Amino acid sequence: MSTSGPWRCSLDLLTEPLEETAWLINGLIPAGSVVLISGREGTMKTWLAMDWALAIAEGQPWLGHQSTSVAVLYVDAEMPGNLFLNRLHAHGGSRNLNIARWTDEAFPSKLEGPGLREASKSHGLIIVDTLRRFMGDLEENSATDMAQVTKSLRELTRHGATVLVSHHATKHPERQGYRGSSDLGAGVDVVLHVVKDIGAQETLTITAQKTRYEISPTLTLRVERIPRRPVFHDASPQSFTSEVLPSTTDLDRLAQLISGMQEESGHCPNQSEIVEKAKSLGCRNTILKWLNQGEGLHWRSEADGRSRTYTLLSICPPVQPPRGEEGQGNSQKEVVASSVQLSICPGGIGNGQVDNSVEPDEKPLDVSTLPPGLAGRGNLDHLSAVADYSGHVYPIGSRIAFEDGPRAVQEGVVQALFEWPGYPDEVCYVVNDCLVPSSYVVN
Repeated sequence: MSTSGPWRCSLDLLTEPLEETAWLINGLIPAGSVVLISGREGTMKTWLAMDWALAIAEGQPWLGHQSTSVAVLYVDAEMPGNLFLNRLHAHGGSRNLNIARWTDEAFPSKLEGPGLREASKSHGLIIVDTLRRFMGDLEENSATDMAQVTKSLRELTRHGATVLVSHHATKHPERQGYRGSSDLGAGVDVVLHVVKDIGAQETLTITAQKTRYEISPTLTLRVERIPRRPVFHDASPQSFTSEVLPSTTDLDRLAQLISGMQEESGHCPNQSEIVEKAKSLGCRNTILKWLNQGEGLHWRSEADGRSRTYTLLSICPPVQPPRGEEGQGNSQKEVVASSVQLSICPGGIGNGQVDNSVEPDEKPLDVSTLPPGLAGRGNLDHLSAVADYSGHVYPIGSRIAFEDGPRAVQEGVVQALFEWPGYPDEVCYVVNDCLVPSSYVVN
């Protein structure tokens, strides 16, 4: 038997470890795959795609299902004027989410062109909306042409990217599914089809008409109409994946592992490094769930290109006061250095520069007992990237926006919250390693 050529012996391949399926959204969008989503006009395919894009860019669960954070490129080839921007404003953005619009001068208008090929090397998810706009003179009903389209889509996954393609549904009364030759569906990995039902309650049904993976999702989404956008709620009779909450011991073990990695390397480990190092603790999907469920409790994370980096809350840098008016900086720093009692702060903040101790008979601050007068005064309903506001205080793990100097606004995740004599009538937050009084939270 010849041993030279572009092939490998099957026995050699069997010596390699069998990897489990990696998911961008657990049980719905497999990593490194080509996914086709089809539906008639008005079935909210774009809203769904934007929902998924933001969840994956931020590494946040989508309707309770774990997502993996990767850099996302949304390619809008269809919407006119400011319609896309209106939707983006209503939905919210992310530093990990990039946009290419058909009105842009360097818009990548061909699937096989250098623009998308290059983008696939730096993005973990590319969303193409819609397929028809990238087909040029190719015919939907031609098996040969659609085979060429799927070949171009497949090529975009060569470096590990996932490609999600939006396509129109057939109008044939006796057939449900995508429009055009069956070679389109044959050449992709997952075919999702969306059907809208307007009855007593508006719902969307998402069905996997084809999948090459072990999970075949069927979802029912209840649509809630709020100003400027729809909000989706999972109304499925049964979840398509099982979500197992980790124990406190599980999260503690993972925190110890992350701590050891940081001490050994001198830098904050990223998601891929943690998953690789934590093989003895659980499979890839399990570790990703733990990372999500420990966010804001044991560690915080930040988007870093195609992954996320993790920092333990117990080793956060010293708290810095927010920028104030000229002449106030020194007095604020003196207070931080001498008299701040960080009553609730997971693991401690300050590395010795801030008194974070609690006497044995002193109870940590119970935020549920704070009066409404100490509430953060920001109304953040217009920022869709902001976590749900509950009660009168933004809890640890919430995302808030705050003023950082004149005409400058930042967003970040609440790392801790406490009382500070420098702002006696306010709750103070630690966000992005800065001290943020509630009056700095934007309206």
